[in-house]
Amino acid sequence: MRAPKLSIFNVVQSIITVCAILFGIYGLMQTQSAPPPANIYIDAPPDVAKEPTPDRPPERIPVTRPEPTPHTPVGPVTKVPSNPDDRGEGTITGTVAFSDGRVVAGMRVTAISTSVPINPPAWDHGDLPRTHAAYDEYFRSVQRNTRETETDDSGRFRFDQLDEAHTYNVTAGSADVGVSQQSAKPGTQLKFTFEVPVMLTGVVSCDDGFPAEYTVTVAVDGGGWWNPIATQNFCNKDGTYRLRAQEGKLRVTAYAPGWVLEKEELVTLSSKGGELNLKLTRAAIVYGTITDQSGAPLPGATVMLGDGGMQEWDGREGWGDARRSSEQRLVYLEEDSSSLKFSSKRIDLGAQSGGASTLTDAEGKYRLENQRPGKNTLTVMYAGKNVTREVHLVSGDNQHDFSIDAGCRISVSAKDQSGNPVALSYAWFVNANNEYASPQQLAGASGVLEYAGIPEGTWNCFTQADGYAQVSQEVIVGRGANKVEFVLEAPGILKGKVSSSTGKVPANAYVSLTPKSDKSTPKSDGNGVVYAMLAADGAYQTQALKPGQYAMEVQFNQQDSLHSQDIWIVAGENTLDISIADRCNLTVSVRIDMEVKDRSQLYVALTSKDGTISRYDMLGDKTQAEFTFLPEGDYYISSYIEGAAQMYVEVTVRRGSNAAELVIGASNSVKLTWVGEGTQAAKAGIQVGDILIEYNGRAINSYEELGAAVQATSEGDTVTVIVVRNGSTMSFGLKGGKMGIAGQDHHR
Repeated sequence: MRAPKLSIFNVVQSIITVCAILFGIYGLMQTQSAPPPANIYIDAPPDVAKEPTPDRPPERIPVTRPEPTPHTPVGPVTKVPSNPDDRGEGTITGTVAFSDGRVVAGMRVTAISTSVPINPPAWDHGDLPRTHAAYDEYFRSVQRNTRETETDDSGRFRFDQLDEAHTYNVTAGSADVGVSQQSAKPGTQLKFTFEVPVMLTGVVSCDDGFPAEYTVTVAVDGGGWWNPIATQNFCNKDGTYRLRAQEGKLRVTAYAPGWVLEKEELVTLSSKGGELNLKLTRAAIVYGTITDQSGAPLPGATVMLGDGGMQEWDGREGWGDARRSSEQRLVYLEEDSSSLKFSSKRIDLGAQSGGASTLTDAEGKYRLENQRPGKNTLTVMYAGKNVTREVHLVSGDNQHDFSIDAGCRISVSAKDQSGNPVALSYAWFVNANNEYASPQQLAGASGVLEYAGIPEGTWNCFTQADGYAQVSQEVIVGRGANKVEFVLEAPGILKGKVSSSTGKVPANAYVSLTPKSDKSTPKSDGNGVVYAMLAADGAYQTQALKPGQYAMEVQFNQQDSLHSQDIWIVAGENTLDISIADRCNLTVSVRIDMEVKDRSQLYVALTSKDGTISRYDMLGDKTQAEFTFLPEGDYYISSYIEGAAQMYVEVTVRRGSNAAELVIGASNSVKLTWVGEGTQAAKAGIQVGDILIEYNGRAINSYEELGAAVQATSEGDTVTVIVVRNGSTMSFGLKGGKMGIAGQDHHR
């Protein structure tokens, strides 16, 4: 399914919304009361509407859009009446109806020419008056060019005086039924069809006071999680709300700063919608201090209420917090012939969903606001250890302090050989089983690393400082405070050039240096391998090498090495130029068909048949790919780009220069990659590498087409298969059905 495209009018609407907010901030709105929204009337179904008479039209069900949220705007902005720049004799007409055939009266419909500029002016923070004026003019232009009307009692609308040469974006919609947009030229008759709206209404109440603003959200059961489908802010003094929902099982929540929903409500709506009342209660605030067993504060400790917001499947009604149990009310709206009746049952979902988490500050303090009162769990996690406590939260303040075993502490510092302190970048700890510690880093002194939560035992401590090589040292960590200090040697630098006797440089190659450790040197994490890519002229340079012996290699990968030797690195600068043998060179001429438009990601890959050699060359605007310093052997040359067949050819490379050709284009045949022994294809003489171009009189352009052609035959049919082998066309007679082959798309 294709994703829906964002229309120009959608973009205009988004821009207007964002800029309107900016106007409110910078004082470009005029204090005025928003006019009440127009009612939308839906023709009532037969079981609701009374029989019409000549003096009384059919009754209609009023569907009113929710009242807008009041604001306190300042600054003069005058609404510009519609006076479009485009005018003519054209007309666009249309209707608005629901999927059940009922028409919609009183729905707002707008039309704006696609030629109206949609890009707003640039925002200049250095000249706000000019920016305000430019945006004011921009809004005036959009308003002036937007035609607006409403559907009549039969659901029809009409726009006149349109320019016949223009295309118009026509939008119909409301908060109750949604928004739909179509593009049309004058002379077109449009039809907008909306799903019948399912409205959820109700009252949000509180025992003590009432928030100035509140938010109601409706979410649909997504098969294991809840997907929000509608969210709206309200500030009605009577606590009422109205939201467009949908049929089925929904979760309804309400929120206000300092308030939380007393119970999450699950509701099952019918097509007629329904009413659900919600209750807010004063939120709980949870705070406290986290310390170690000695009373020292623990910064960076994780504090979680419930599951911290992580959802777990409860195995019954959906996702929830497996640590918390609560009851939620599932309300079913049941219909009879004349009204909606409510029935409810209490169900134990095994969990309240959600939770909250935070980190302690430098003083070990934490604070969680807007939490639901009631039974819960409070968990503190620090350096791989955790403490969980059952708590009963009340509205307002709840203080809960924790003391947790923070394990061992260690301070890691370094100095150079002259005794000057060196600032460390990072450190980590690995034991004899190659297991990593998970300590908590503390705010230590400048350049000193401090950690808490390391288990007792023997660890290899690895550390790094800018301009120095990575070093390690064995440390024994015990209870309480521990210290380890490194003495960093002056680093070595290795540089030089890599080339052949003819001056060629291997492309995409690199130099690797692997320390050759002895019994007195702890094994380095990751073997301490240092890499340096070769520049176009073959130059390379490494930094911060620990003095000692290294195994040096020039390679494309670990299996594709051009040169290796052992070297000694001393403190300071070391220089080593390397001469390598030319070996074999391969030039691949690439022919690209016209249908391949985008070459930006086009590459040619080279792979040896034994899998040890793997190279590539980005083609770009080039017509040849170059592969140098190859060992003798048999190779596959391949390339793939979207919109073209995946191509490959085989080539045998010998000493000196070699050449091959690769064609890249849309698939127009099938190259056979396998012919089963004893199959009818093998018995007929068809071979691997044959290019199949026709089957049973049908031209074959892809492996998919070949499969469809084969499936269209039966074993009793006689078919002809035409292939190309070494430039010659060959014909084979086979029976229908399975051939006993495999292949891939090919361009010949």
